[in-house]
Amino acid sequence: MGGNHIILVIGAVVLTATLIVNSTKQINSSSERTAEAGKITTAISIGQKFIKEISSKSFDENCIASIPTDSTGFSNLLKSDGNEVYNTFDDVDDFNNYQTTVNNDMGAYNLKVGVSYVRSINLEYKSTIPTRTKKISVYVSSISLIDTVKLYYYTAY
Repeated sequence: MGGNHIILVIGAVVLTATLIVNSTKQINSSSERTAEAGKITTAISIGQKFIKEISSKSFDENCIASIPTDSTGFSNLLKSDGNEVYNTFDDVDDFNNYQTTVNNDMGAYNLKVGVSYVRSINLEYKSTIPTRTKKISVYVSSISLIDTVKLYYYTAY
């Protein structure tokens, strides 16, 4: 074998090694993206579970026993009645500022809920007075997620 052949063989080995390294990087990158998608899907599922639970509750504490004729009959304070704990929450705003950690096979997920009155004509603007529409904001975060998953739901009376 001449000197030219040795150079060609060395070049082929270097080219093959480069191809193997790049292929390994692509496989690892694809695996990481798949794992991240699984974590995001889990976070969304956790958030949707809580939204479903919250939206199944009464719109307002004052709607449980009677039917207010207008929004002035709704609670001004968006919070639990003070004596309630998670298992006894009976209306949407009891969940305001509720926080918990959900553990599953994908890890620990931190959940925070916010409830606010919003203007009926523009749902992005919070209202300082009771209205017939509440915005439920659910935030799910985890040390293994790149960013917080944010879910919103609007409920009207």
